[in-house]
Amino acid sequence: MVRAQPYGWRGSSGDLYDYEVLPLGTRIHDTLGNYIFARRNECGRWDAIYVGQGRLTGDLSTHFLGKEIRDKAATHIHFRENPVESARLIEMADIMEGNPETYAPEGCNPPPVGAAAPESGSVDLASMAMWRLR
Repeated sequence: MVRAQPYGWRGSSGDLYDYEVLPLGTRIHDTLGNYIFARRNECGRWDAIYVGQGRLTGDLSTHFLGKEIRDKAATHIHFRENPVESARLIEMADIMEGNPETYAPEGCNPPPVGAAAPESGSVDLASMAMWRLR
Protein backbone atom coordinates (compact mmCIF):
# COMPACT_ATOMS: atom_id res chain seq x y z
CA MET A 1 0.00 0.00 0.00
CA VAL A 2 1.24 3.48 -0.92
CA ARG A 3 1.61 5.86 2.00
CA ALA A 4 0.27 9.41 1.53
CA GLN A 5 2.73 12.27 1.98
CA PRO A 6 1.69 15.62 3.48
CA TYR A 7 1.75 18.90 1.57
CA GLY A 8 0.37 22.36 2.36
CA TRP A 9 -1.29 24.45 -0.34
CA ARG A 10 -1.51 28.17 0.34
CA GLY A 11 -4.51 30.16 -0.82
CA SER A 12 -4.59 33.81 -1.86
CA SER A 13 -5.96 34.57 1.62
CA GLY A 14 -2.71 33.32 3.15
CA ASP A 15 -4.47 30.30 4.67
CA LEU A 16 -2.54 27.02 4.50
CA TYR A 17 -4.52 23.88 3.69
CA ASP A 18 -3.03 20.51 4.64
CA TYR A 19 -3.38 17.89 1.90
CA GLU A 20 -2.33 14.27 1.51
CA VAL A 21 -0.45 13.38 -1.69
CA LEU A 22 -0.68 10.11 -3.60
CA PRO A 23 0.43 9.02 -7.09
CA LEU A 24 -2.33 8.97 -9.69
CA GLY A 25 -4.05 5.62 -9.88
CA THR A 26 -4.00 5.10 -6.11
CA ARG A 27 -7.50 4.43 -4.79
CA ILE A 28 -8.78 6.91 -2.24
CA HIS A 29 -11.54 5.88 0.13
CA ASP A 30 -14.90 7.22 -1.03
CA THR A 31 -15.56 10.49 0.81
CA LEU A 32 -16.27 14.17 0.16
CA GLY A 33 -13.47 16.70 0.01
CA ASN A 34 -11.16 18.94 -1.98
CA TYR A 35 -8.62 17.63 -4.46
CA ILE A 36 -5.81 18.92 -6.65
CA PHE A 37 -4.31 17.11 -9.63
CA ALA A 38 -0.67 18.23 -9.75
CA ARG A 39 2.81 17.69 -11.13
CA ARG A 40 6.27 18.80 -10.06
CA ASN A 41 7.76 21.69 -11.99
CA GLU A 42 11.40 22.12 -13.05
CA CYS A 43 12.22 23.60 -9.61
CA GLY A 44 10.76 20.56 -7.85
CA ARG A 45 7.70 22.44 -6.51
CA TRP A 46 4.13 21.30 -7.04
CA ASP A 47 2.10 22.95 -9.80
CA ALA A 48 -1.68 22.66 -9.55
CA ILE A 49 -3.18 21.47 -12.82
CA TYR A 50 -6.78 21.24 -11.63
CA VAL A 51 -8.38 22.18 -8.31
CA GLY A 52 -11.76 20.64 -7.55
CA GLN A 53 -14.15 19.48 -4.89
CA GLY A 54 -16.71 16.74 -4.43
CA ARG A 55 -16.51 12.97 -4.14
CA LEU A 56 -12.91 11.81 -3.83
CA THR A 57 -11.81 8.81 -5.85
CA GLY A 58 -8.53 9.86 -7.49
CA ASP A 59 -9.67 8.17 -10.70
CA LEU A 60 -8.90 10.27 -13.77
CA SER A 61 -10.72 7.83 -16.05
CA THR A 62 -14.06 8.95 -14.60
CA HIS A 63 -13.24 12.65 -14.10
CA PHE A 64 -15.00 14.93 -16.60
CA LEU A 65 -11.64 16.59 -17.45
CA GLY A 66 -9.58 13.42 -17.11
CA LYS A 67 -8.10 13.56 -20.61
CA GLU A 68 -7.19 17.25 -20.32
CA ILE A 69 -5.63 16.73 -16.88
CA ARG A 70 -3.63 13.75 -18.14
CA ASP A 71 -2.54 15.76 -21.23
CA LYS A 72 -1.11 18.39 -18.83
CA ALA A 73 1.06 15.65 -17.27
CA ALA A 74 -0.55 15.32 -13.83
CA THR A 75 1.31 12.72 -11.76
CA HIS A 76 -0.31 13.00 -8.32
CA ILE A 77 -3.54 13.76 -6.55
CA HIS A 78 -3.55 15.95 -3.44
CA PHE A 79 -6.68 15.51 -1.34
CA ARG A 80 -8.26 16.39 1.96
CA GLU A 81 -11.56 15.36 3.46
CA ASN A 82 -14.03 18.20 3.81
CA PRO A 83 -17.72 17.23 4.24
CA VAL A 84 -19.18 20.78 4.09
CA GLU A 85 -19.85 21.94 0.52
CA SER A 86 -19.75 25.68 1.27
CA ALA A 87 -16.34 25.25 2.96
CA ARG A 88 -15.08 23.16 0.00
CA LEU A 89 -16.10 25.85 -2.49
CA ILE A 90 -14.40 28.61 -0.50
CA GLU A 91 -11.21 26.55 -0.15
CA MET A 92 -11.23 25.64 -3.84
CA ALA A 93 -11.54 29.31 -4.91
CA ASP A 94 -8.88 30.41 -2.40
CA ILE A 95 -6.37 27.81 -3.63
CA MET A 96 -7.05 28.58 -7.30
CA GLU A 97 -6.56 32.31 -6.73
CA GLY A 98 -3.33 31.62 -4.82
CA ASN A 99 -2.02 29.24 -7.49
CA PRO A 100 -2.83 30.81 -10.87
CA GLU A 101 -1.07 28.04 -12.82
CA THR A 102 -4.27 26.05 -12.31
CA TYR A 103 -6.16 28.31 -14.75
CA ALA A 104 -6.39 27.53 -18.45
CA PRO A 105 -4.46 27.50 -20.65
CA GLU A 106 -1.62 26.36 -18.34
CA GLY A 107 -3.98 24.35 -16.13
CA CYS A 108 -7.50 22.99 -16.54
CA ASN A 109 -9.61 25.30 -14.35
CA PRO A 110 -11.53 28.05 -16.17
CA PRO A 111 -10.12 31.53 -15.68
CA PRO A 112 -12.00 33.93 -13.39
CA VAL A 113 -14.93 35.67 -15.08
CA GLY A 114 -13.91 38.88 -16.80
CA ALA A 115 -10.25 38.37 -15.97
CA ALA A 116 -7.63 39.23 -18.56
CA ALA A 117 -5.13 37.37 -16.39
CA PRO A 118 -5.73 34.70 -13.74
CA GLU A 119 -4.58 37.00 -10.92
CA SER A 120 -7.37 39.54 -11.48
CA GLY A 121 -10.68 38.59 -9.95
CA SER A 122 -12.33 35.76 -8.17
CA VAL A 123 -13.82 32.54 -9.44
CA ASP A 124 -17.47 32.69 -10.49
CA LEU A 125 -18.79 29.21 -9.66
CA ALA A 126 -21.79 29.51 -12.01
CA SER A 127 -19.44 30.23 -14.91
CA MET A 128 -17.26 27.33 -13.82
CA ALA A 129 -20.28 25.02 -13.98
CA MET A 130 -21.11 26.24 -17.49
CA TRP A 131 -17.48 25.86 -18.59
CA ARG A 132 -17.54 22.28 -17.31
CA LEU A 133 -20.51 21.52 -19.60
CA ARG A 134 -18.66 22.52 -22.75
